[in-house]
Amino acid sequence: MEYLVKNVDANFKLRFEDYCLKQNYSHNTIARAIIFIKSICFHARTNGIDTNFQLDNIIVKYKKVDKIYLTQDELKIIESKKLDAEHLINSRDWLLISCETGQRISDFMRFKKEQIKKENKKYFIEFTQVKTNKLMKIPLSKKVLSILKKRNGEFPIELSAQKYNEHIKKVCELAELTNKIKGSRINPKTNRKEKGIFPKYELVTSHIGRRSFATNNYGRVPTSILIYMTGHTTERMFLEYIGKTETEKAMQAAEYF
Repeated sequence: MEYLVKNVDANFKLRFEDYCLKQNYSHNTIARAIIFIKSICFHARTNGIDTNFQLDNIIVKYKKVDKIYLTQDELKIIESKKLDAEHLINSRDWLLISCETGQRISDFMRFKKEQIKKENKKYFIEFTQVKTNKLMKIPLSKKVLSILKKRNGEFPIELSAQKYNEHIKKVCELAELTNKIKGSRINPKTNRKEKGIFPKYELVTSHIGRRSFATNNYGRVPTSILIYMTGHTTERMFLEYIGKTETEKAMQAAEYF
């Protein structure tokens, strides 16, 4: 179905939200899409195109989300856990790499050794981010290099997002990350997102690597560098993204005074 700019009204918003919910999109993803649509309409208005009189009254709000991340101690437990199944070892290596590089699964799962460059005795990986189309060049940590070394310079085997999510949940379960925390998960029976209190391993998804990188390095690495690596457009967005509470941020800041 085609919509004209002037068709974007309150009813359009309701129908759009209803459609997105049926497709299992999260509230904040839907809100972001509506804001984007409104921005297009406002731009059209400034260029003389008719818009609906209800456009200014279309209001959307973001909901506070539970920010799940893996702490440094948890990552050490995951790294040291003895695993027998090769597919779990493979997925654990990807998880550790994601927590060290701060990239989305659409990017880190495509890493190849041919993308690695050495400059001034430092190793970097060059790639173009899928979401932003931005050319990136980020350093590889000692941990990532040690994973590559044991694999003869190769990255782990590429996986689908679905398989990767399944495997890292199992890895974290075997690492006994069973403490119960508040969060959201997809109910396997209804295939819909549900909120509640669950064992932490059940809430682990591919996105946890990027947030863990940002959260664990905040206060240790200059924020401007973290923003460059994660791809956030503003410091405000980055600070809202990380998993530390305001109290934790304040206590961390106090270490410098």
